[in-house]
Amino acid sequence: MLTTTAMLLLAGLGLATPPPWLQQPKRFAEVPQAGATFGESVAIDGDWLAIGAPHESAPVPAQAEGNSPDALLIALDVGKVYLYHRELSGWQYHSTLTGNQGGAQFGYAVSLHGDGLLVGAPFYDITNGPADAGKVALYRLEQNAWSPEGTVFGTLKLGLAVALFGDGVNTYAAMGSPLNGHGFVSILRRDPVGNEAFETMTLPAGLVDGDTFGQSLAGDGGNLIVGARHKTVGGQANAGIAYVFYRSYFGDWHVFGELAYPNPVSGDYSGYSVAISGHWAAIGAPGRTLLNAPADTGAVQTFVYVDGSGWIPYQEFTGSSADTDDAFGNDIALQGKHLLVGARDDDSHGGTPDIGSAYFFLRTDGFPVPLWNETGKFMNASPAQLDWFGFGVALSGSTGVVGAPLDATDSGTTLVQAGSITLFVYDQIFADGFD
Repeated sequence: MLTTTAMLLLAGLGLATPPPWLQQPKRFAEVPQAGATFGESVAIDGDWLAIGAPHESAPVPAQAEGNSPDALLIALDVGKVYLYHRELSGWQYHSTLTGNQGGAQFGYAVSLHGDGLLVGAPFYDITNGPADAGKVALYRLEQNAWSPEGTVFGTLKLGLAVALFGDGVNTYAAMGSPLNGHGFVSILRRDPVGNEAFETMTLPAGLVDGDTFGQSLAGDGGNLIVGARHKTVGGQANAGIAYVFYRSYFGDWHVFGELAYPNPVSGDYSGYSVAISGHWAAIGAPGRTLLNAPADTGAVQTFVYVDGSGWIPYQEFTGSSADTDDAFGNDIALQGKHLLVGARDDDSHGGTPDIGSAYFFLRTDGFPVPLWNETGKFMNASPAQLDWFGFGVALSGSTGVVGAPLDATDSGTTLVQAGSITLFVYDQIFADGFD
């Protein structure tokens, strides 16, 4: 770590000081597998980390594939979720959850909250039912083991997005089925004694087929944000939008506000990603072009909730070195004053295509108004073409995680698209300017 004197010398030379987020060595699955896409989905809450590898092959009961139940067979795209726990010695591998059907892509989406875990498998086929119906599996942490608690089945690709959150009393599991007509979201409530019940959502007016309502989900307290990236807004096709819902006293969910760009443009895909923390929210628009910026860099729009005025647009920005077709905002995570943004198609490392990057932002609540300022940009430790670093991002406390699902292993036999993750730790002491 730099001393205060070194920091002052760097400042005097006009050089930027290092960001307060410290990049840790990247890590692969415990037994990496080519094409597994480890890191395609990421979730973190407290001392638990969940990483999805939805394209990993695994043995499944032959009966599940329509054959004799006498043996197991290796099926493609079964999917796995890897669990890690933070110990005094750092993050340690804990266990693996594995899907039970080829092609289901178990682990396509993951979400952690407290002692609960949601896992989406959107291409799960129901026996004697619809293909690609999708399912979401619920797990509960009991005696240091993640045990299955139940499964919710859909009718068309349920589980493309999931969000698990709570209001201090109840826990809510939101599950998206965005390709089912205009899109739907199911919400399952769990009370403190373990009783569960589905709750009603009043859909926004004006939804039409293809809006992909439920494409992205994020919850905090009694609020839920739902993205609809293909929604036509202001006559602009695929401009996209996001909706904030609140839970009423009677246990149903109503639209609380619309999160849209003040000047939507066709192909913004706003709502591709969403995040919420307290009175602040953010939506990613990976197809958006900002004024005086290269085309289609992507952008993030933040919103703040003001009593009496509702959710109002606050600040829009892109990355400091964002360029054409970077997909800045393809995934975002927000907690407190910290915002993490993925730009999976970033080519800035020598022009190599789609290496990807991730940006950290910090909200400073100073005079005259709060501002979101970039505090660091990071790339894969060993960047290569089509890593897609930044495809999935997550934040919890002073820890951030970034997935690179198409990354190849670095040592031994090169396993293409095995996938990796990188953890980041916020150095509060350095951020405050002390050594």
